[in-house]
Amino acid sequence: MHNFKILTNQGQYQVCDHPFKLLPTGATTIKEQLIPSIPLKAFKFNIIKDIIEDNYLPDLLVGRYK
Repeated sequence: MHNFKILTNQGQYQVCDHPFKLLPTGATTIKEQLIPSIPLKAFKFNIIKDIIEDNYLPDLLVGRYK
């Protein structure tokens, strides 16, 4: 990924709890790269039971919207 901005991960919508996020611009280019050292299953998604029982981090992009 080239020509992007790095911002603090704050604001109304957050898709993860990482402190920073990448913001594409009009000049951003993205090219797929094979990097074998990065695991394919690195994400931990909320399970439906936790969402129904309101047992999750409410600041992430799940749950209620104002």
